[in-house]
Amino acid sequence: MPEIVFVAIGCVAVWSGALLQLRLRKPRWTAVDIANAAGPVPEAVRAVLAAGSDREDPAILNAAIRELAEAGVLYVEPADSQHPALVHPAAVPDASALPEYQASVVARLLHRRGTSRMPVPLTALQPSEDPTARTWHREFYRQVRREATARGLLQSPFGHREFWPMAAAGIVTSGFCASAVSHYWRPQTAIPMVAFILLTLLSLGALQWAAKARPTPEGRAIAAAARSDARMLRQQRQTHEQNQNQNQHQQTPQNFGGTRVLSNQLQPLPANQVWSSYGGTWHPLDVNARETYSIGSSGTPIALLLVLALVSLGGASASLHIGDRTNAAAIAVFVGLPVVVVLGVVGSALRRRKLPKRAVLRGQVAKLWSIKRDNPDGGSNTHYFCTLDVGRAPDSVRLRLGSAMYQRLQVGDEVDVLVNPRRKRIKDLRFVLRPDL
Repeated sequence: MPEIVFVAIGCVAVWSGALLQLRLRKPRWTAVDIANAAGPVPEAVRAVLAAGSDREDPAILNAAIRELAEAGVLYVEPADSQHPALVHPAAVPDASALPEYQASVVARLLHRRGTSRMPVPLTALQPSEDPTARTWHREFYRQVRREATARGLLQSPFGHREFWPMAAAGIVTSGFCASAVSHYWRPQTAIPMVAFILLTLLSLGALQWAAKARPTPEGRAIAAAARSDARMLRQQRQTHEQNQNQNQHQQTPQNFGGTRVLSNQLQPLPANQVWSSYGGTWHPLDVNARETYSIGSSGTPIALLLVLALVSLGGASASLHIGDRTNAAAIAVFVGLPVVVVLGVVGSALRRRKLPKRAVLRGQVAKLWSIKRDNPDGGSNTHYFCTLDVGRAPDSVRLRLGSAMYQRLQVGDEVDVLVNPRRKRIKDLRFVLRPDL
């Protein structure tokens, strides 16, 4: 038997043992962790164990808010016919007196309030307004998982420093195995290369499976109990809904520090809406705006359509002049679409003549986002957008901005935007109120 076969078997045995040890790793405990882990399991930790890998589950953040409300740090106002359920700080302690994830929630609430000092809708802390909010939510999820790890309910995370050496060892092991296969597959074929690729993919998949943090036996027991409680609540809710009339809707309330809030008030807004406080009261704002303005010029597409239409009309006229009616008919069909588009553009321009050439839109930034699009030549362009609340809720105004202007804006900024309503262009943007300027 060739020596490479023994080397391959030994590498597979060593790497498989390291993989099994990684899969069965224990939480890392320190004296500080043991001191911080004293007491009952927090509700947010129970929620993250029950959710598993579902990072967008709003129940985790709601559980953290419920903990803070029961501790008297936050106060939740129930919803009424005019306002949603609102939350605001009752007594802000020092950050070191709170667990990391709770201090993060309080800091986010203070940031979301801004300078208005108004209570914030209970669901406005969910990731919706800008990339910063989504980044914060991911970090909050990691903080809750670290709390679960410190309590011995979740395996320790597996970092990049450990992952990449294990991945490299798996690739080397796959290479030895493929080399061993080549000694038994005499014909010159691509079988060893195919075996190497398949074994590499298999090793990386096994490493990803082993590196994933999983609940410990104690964590699995708590997760099972949390799922059982959630299942019982859903069954009770379904029973209530089956026993009521079609015109009535009864929901099971949840207790936030003595305040009873209905379950529908805990769900984030739809993807096409965000919360806005412009005007002094919180209200949902639709981000799919019909009124849009761009910082770039829109004349180039119109010019191209005009050139295409003129060239096509010229070709049709020349064909008719030389008597080639078949070619003229084809060109006439080809020119029909740009002519219709150009007529529509001209008609729209005539309608917009009634609009002023200059107007100022004063509003508050409600959402910021960017879209990256690949070009056919291999490059990519990033387009930057802003949703502006101008006091016509739920309707909003969409702005397409440049990178420099986009980087200056934050959600909650009040701005004046000088626009040209006829050409749908942005001429200038100025801050009305910015505390740090």
